[in-house]
Amino acid sequence: MTVLKRRQFLKNSIFLTGGSALFSGFTMAQEYKCELMRLPGVQLFAVRDVLDEDIAGTLAGLAEIGVREVELFGLTSAETLFGLPLEDLKLQLDENGLSVSCAHMDTADDNVAGISRSAKALGVKTVILPIGLDFLQVTGRGLRIQGPQSLQAVEQLGDLMNRLGREFAEQDLAFAYHNHHVEFFDVEGQIPFDYLMAYTDSGLVKIELDVGWLALANVNYLDYLERYGSRVVSVHLKDFNGSKPDDMGDFLGAAANLVPPGSGVMDFQGVLQHMDTYGINHGFVEIDMAPEPFEAISSGIQHLQMLRPC
Repeated sequence: MTVLKRRQFLKNSIFLTGGSALFSGFTMAQEYKCELMRLPGVQLFAVRDVLDEDIAGTLAGLAEIGVREVELFGLTSAETLFGLPLEDLKLQLDENGLSVSCAHMDTADDNVAGISRSAKALGVKTVILPIGLDFLQVTGRGLRIQGPQSLQAVEQLGDLMNRLGREFAEQDLAFAYHNHHVEFFDVEGQIPFDYLMAYTDSGLVKIELDVGWLALANVNYLDYLERYGSRVVSVHLKDFNGSKPDDMGDFLGAAANLVPPGSGVMDFQGVLQHMDTYGINHGFVEIDMAPEPFEAISSGIQHLQMLRPC
């Protein structure tokens, strides 16, 4: 399906068949709440393939389905992103009414000053480490993911996060860490994610909580939203289909069980309520392995908008 067809599908499915129902019954209080929490947002990694084909068409298509905020990925110290000069990308985002407050950094680039220049050129306020540096590996068995193998490794990651948080703060930017499932598997009697959060400076290291990966790890995502709510700056909104992969280290196989909000077993009404309670204003739909990413995003957005018609 081409980008043009995706755009037409999404326009028809949301605005022509269901848009008026989703947006009916607004009160001023609801509109104000929706402005504070800029749902629906989308992590652009979910549309990475079509983004490579047609950046302008992809951004326009997202705007047409009601997306008002996007999260970037692969941010580096280079003066380009997605093959465009940063100023051109910013112009296209602005033309489509898409704000950008959060971006995943490229884990291979540790030039904080350079990444900060790129972030500021695009309007980014929070730079996020998307995964532990050594968690993903390309092997003969495919793309593998594993968490830290010792508490010493957890502390090394924590030291890095504290340093990044401090250096980004010196650049007037916030810093956060994005979880997967492997940070919740026992290491020497400890849960690495909790150990990391206790080890790092809560003023410098914030959290982007991915509730789908939490559910896949058999962790109560609502409890984690409550436990760390004051430290969470954004949430990745993806559902879990309830099926555990035989091999949790197979990244693609595990990610295939993460589906659009409303398509799995998770309580997104509860997720949104916790986000309200703790003033978490940024939520991003991200379906890592969707065969048709626009359709997956459309489905997830419709479900979230029915729960909170923004």
